[in-house]
Amino acid sequence: MFFPLLPWLLVCTFVWIIYIYENDALLLLSIMP
Repeated sequence: MFFPLLPWLLVCTFVWIIYIYENDALLLLSIMP
């Protein structure tokens, strides 16, 4: 039951990171040293 959920979570996390990076690149750079 949990096996199909793991890849889906990884995909969602990856897409979320890309989305945030593309839309808030300046904010991300401001937070990170």
